[in-house]
Amino acid sequence: MLQYLVEKFTTHQKKIDEWFSNMEEKIGGDPVYASVDLRNAGYKIAPVDTNIFPGGFNNLCPSSQREAGKLFREYIQKYYAEARRIAILAEEHTRNLYYFENLYHLSSLIKAEGFEVEIASLSADLPQDKNEFATAEKNTITIWKASVLNNIFKISPFSPDLILVNNDFSGGVPDAIKNMVAPTSGRGSNSLASPRLGLIVQPMVPTPLIGWHARRKSDHFSCYQSLSHEFAKLIDIDPWIIFAPFSGVDEIDFGDSQSMEKLAAKVDEVIKEIQPKYKEYKIPHEPFVFVKNDAGTYGMAVMTAKSGDELLHLNKKARNEMKVGKGKRLVTEVIIQEGIPTIDRFKGLTAEPVIYLVNNQVSGAFFRLNENADDRSNLNQPGMKFAKLCFHEMMGYSSEYNGECDLECLGMVYKNIARIASLAAGCEIRQLEKVAPSGRIIALSLAEARPESQKT
Repeated sequence: MLQYLVEKFTTHQKKIDEWFSNMEEKIGGDPVYASVDLRNAGYKIAPVDTNIFPGGFNNLCPSSQREAGKLFREYIQKYYAEARRIAILAEEHTRNLYYFENLYHLSSLIKAEGFEVEIASLSADLPQDKNEFATAEKNTITIWKASVLNNIFKISPFSPDLILVNNDFSGGVPDAIKNMVAPTSGRGSNSLASPRLGLIVQPMVPTPLIGWHARRKSDHFSCYQSLSHEFAKLIDIDPWIIFAPFSGVDEIDFGDSQSMEKLAAKVDEVIKEIQPKYKEYKIPHEPFVFVKNDAGTYGMAVMTAKSGDELLHLNKKARNEMKVGKGKRLVTEVIIQEGIPTIDRFKGLTAEPVIYLVNNQVSGAFFRLNENADDRSNLNQPGMKFAKLCFHEMMGYSSEYNGECDLECLGMVYKNIARIASLAAGCEIRQLEKVAPSGRIIALSLAEARPESQKT
């Protein structure tokens, strides 16, 4: 399948370049950055998660960090040409040393492009105005306590021209910036017009309105479904090989038997939808699904299932693990998505690539590894580690493609699919102009809203 996709991408490269250019023009400069988790099963390669507030810049190799810095500079010059002082708005309630390492590298790579950069937080828990923390690699970062005064977001060193948000707001938007408005419909060079919060005068990107307090994975994959099918038609491939079918389910209570029956029935429906493709492509194993928190991250509240019956027979421990997401937030909505086993291995460990993008351009990647997980498991769980993925110098990679296609082929495929997922994230943000009173995004793609049949 990899060689087949490489041939298609190579044959249609001009059309692909034009398509990406046209879509980026329609969507605008969103998202400023993203990370995309891919799964490569050999018979298909598709995204399984997209993070709009990526927190792993420390896992990129040095050349990828330099590329990310260059792409940030190009983004800022294009959309916020007056901006010189950048504040990175960090997660509020964490002392995770690896997250601090991410902040160190993210701020460093933007500083290297000639900008003034400081890290800020709205956390009331910070003990003082200037707070220093050690990172996982013994670097030191300074996090400044931020305030909003007279409609201006401030930290002691300066009032930023641009606020780069690195906080997914799983627990909601802080009171200081709570009154949100939708983004303006257009932005051009030499302009600071942008998504704003309340009356704060500085632009904030990505908009906190797309945080996990409002965002849903099923919304994202509705956008991705539309875009990936359009892309597949462009290069004449079956869209299924770059898309994992899914269904969203609302009003779930993992302690309620009727809820579990509804969820089990939906699991069986998704598996039934997948089965004809397994037969068509002569896939020798049983289809399965991931059941995931529809509004969450950090790999919490995730399980696999080969049938709805497994949901009906979950033990108490498993149900409790599915009940709660990040920040002890109750899980009441889930996405059921085709399970894609991974054939990627790095130094013998089960692996999946995480692709980083800035301004819809790939800046680099790394492998998520897990010594305790098999090829069908969620790798974002205890035992997880990371390995830098530089396609031109990578040692230790293995898969069934060895000898069939070099690592540049692998990079070509991974990068194109990740760019489609990044466009889908931009599509979500652009559709914030159509928001329900509850704050939920209700318009789901550029071309069409999600069919009602995909949400129960």
